[in-house]
Amino acid sequence: MKIGFIGCGNMAGAIINGLISSGTAEGKDINIFDINENAMYSLKEQHGCNICKDEEDTAERSNVLFLAVKPNVIGYRHNQQIRKPKRLPYYFNCGRKGY
Repeated sequence: MKIGFIGCGNMAGAIINGLISSGTAEGKDINIFDINENAMYSLKEQHGCNICKDEEDTAERSNVLFLAVKPNVIGYRHNQQIRKPKRLPYYFNCGRKGY
């Protein structure tokens, strides 16, 4: 199974670390994209994740898709990608306080 992450911040990094350290996934099974290239290359260096060219590429290459971005970033483009039938999306409300 291919797992995709749109957003490579602290939340995504922690989940990826847990998936790999538990033996649930290997780095080669994880596709990542972030507008911050340093964040992507850091996860690639640490875990061997596959860097994708954009959100659409990440969605196309993944069976499960994690949207690990702040609420103000999730918009029309992300919603279009997760509606494709082969993907199971997971949302994380990163950076929101005061629930």
